[in-house]
Amino acid sequence: MADEGLLIWGASKGGENAANFRAGFVVPVRYDPTVVAMTTLSGNEDGAFDPASVPLFLTASLRLTSARALEYGRLSRLEMRVDARAAAGELKLEQKRTWLTGTRYEVRGTRVVRLTVSAVEAAGVQASQMVELDLERFRTTLSTTARYDIDSRGPETSLRISRGFGDALTVGLSVSEPLRHARPSLDARYTRSW
Repeated sequence: MADEGLLIWGASKGGENAANFRAGFVVPVRYDPTVVAMTTLSGNEDGAFDPASVPLFLTASLRLTSARALEYGRLSRLEMRVDARAAAGELKLEQKRTWLTGTRYEVRGTRVVRLTVSAVEAAGVQASQMVELDLERFRTTLSTTARYDIDSRGPETSLRISRGFGDALTVGLSVSEPLRHARPSLDARYTRSW
């Protein structure tokens, strides 16, 4: 991905026969409104390409936080995402805040409210909040999510402790519903960008 002032663009490999493309622009006015289009071009095992199967995602975002509040570790964004082919959309309000910071630690909080609509599925609302504690060697995350839709299961809680090895590898231990029916899981995540 690249940022050339007012333009946003990028390309990446998305599989054996797929490529991801992203392009958009930032409107040079207060609160940085941004519009981005994303798609994936993929072929079958023979390398054939079907234009009718190409997805198209449109995203528009708006920063709600003043520049002065950003200096104090606060950020609020309103984002709308539309899947043109699936006739589905999402409206998201996200608030991030850095509560404490030091030379060897940082405490951050995130709150997200999502409204999803679709031509084939019922609309739903999801609210979540997360607290992250970053130490020199470990990162601890406590998150709570509540969903309100036709398949609503009520609040969900999870606890995750992870450690990074370099910039690419992260190993973590997660426990879902630690206060009710604890279900632990171990995972490793490897990320490489080029």
